[in-house]
Amino acid sequence: MRTAIPLLVLCITAAWSHTNLLPNESFENDRDGDGVADSWRGEVHTHEGARGSFSLDPDAARTGNAAQRIDNAANNGAWVRVGYEPIAASPNTAYRVSFWVRSEGSYTGILYEFQAGGRPYISTTLASGKSTDGWVQHTKTVVTSEHATHFKLSLITNGLGTVWFDDASVIRIAERPMLKAPQADTAPAIDGRPDEPVWETAALAKNFMVLGAEGELAPVQTAARVMHDSDALYIAFECDEPSTGTLLRGEAGESARVWAQDVVEVFIDLDGDRQGYLHLGISAGGGWWQERRLGGRWYTDWFSWADGEAPTQPWSAAA
Repeated sequence: MRTAIPLLVLCITAAWSHTNLLPNESFENDRDGDGVADSWRGEVHTHEGARGSFSLDPDAARTGNAAQRIDNAANNGAWVRVGYEPIAASPNTAYRVSFWVRSEGSYTGILYEFQAGGRPYISTTLASGKSTDGWVQHTKTVVTSEHATHFKLSLITNGLGTVWFDDASVIRIAERPMLKAPQADTAPAIDGRPDEPVWETAALAKNFMVLGAEGELAPVQTAARVMHDSDALYIAFECDEPSTGTLLRGEAGESARVWAQDVVEVFIDLDGDRQGYLHLGISAGGGWWQERRLGGRWYTDWFSWADGEAPTQPWSAAA
């Protein structure tokens, strides 16, 4: 089997799929007509002097058909909010909580952790702010206590004005992300430009996290599209880069020096044993190299031992 890895590096200024524990995370549909997205609950703290209303706004949607709009008619700090509970939570576990907000007022996001045995709940402020310049994403990693049972997520307006929320998520970081690569009708060209229509059918991996940061999203994102046909696996990377002038591109062609350059890397478990893998690297300048590991032993095309060299599959790449 040959492995074709077309790489696109977009020089622009500017995940994988985990299970989102929230239903209707994009705030679509309002079957009962109360202005609050299905599965969510709206609350107006009238006992504190709050006045407000809810609606699904199709003109403000970040994704999908609508965003959750909250209009707060009071300027006394009382809350008008939408929330969802219960959200399943396991003890001593890390979760990444995220939401998008567009604000012409004041907003706050709070995650409540409820505990077994009648213990007091734990509240974590995810983010707060005032007017925004368009849509802004807030993300925070939360580690539960040893007594955690479930969460409640509240998205709040606490001042005069209008706030929109969209694309909220609560994911369990320890969960292994999954992505199913579809079969392509035609093979794409390996030219570093995944603009052919066939790439639109590929599975998309995004929301990559900082290595070792317990769920923090990378501040500059990479996305990858994955598909296959009967002959090859195809992967195309789009790498946002705010500082193209400092990119370490290196030379094009086959060279082990790509590991010292700005590079994307792919690890493929060819034997399905979660021990060995084929390791491919492609630099921003189009250089490429590979190595292979079987179990606890290393085999590459430049040194090997034990039972001899394990060949790597032929592959090609372009940037």
